[in-house]
Amino acid sequence: MIDHQWEQYSHFLTSEVGHPTGVPLGINKQTGVPILFDNFHNSLTNYNMVIFAKSGAGKSVTMKTLISRSAVLMGIQSLALDAEGEYSIVAESLGGNKRSTFTNFKNKLST
Repeated sequence: MIDHQWEQYSHFLTSEVGHPTGVPLGINKQTGVPILFDNFHNSLTNYNMVIFAKSGAGKSVTMKTLISRSAVLMGIQSLALDAEGEYSIVAESLGGNKRSTFTNFKNKLST
């Protein structure tokens, strides 16, 4: 029982983060080792991801980096629901496409 309790908190006690394979996200400052992230690694319960942070903290930059590097390095396709059009350049750069589903969306909400 005690071992199991420590096991669930072990990620707070180690300097190892990330996965053995995946997309490079940065460098672990404690070890100098690259941090790799594999959204489809078998250690994960599912493939879902969410990023929370205050305005200007780099959420969009992080997602664009993950999408771009995942496409180039691992051949992974992504879908971005982009209400503001900020991912268009990423899609175009990667040979993807942009589809407008909600044309004149604001007017539809106000009626």
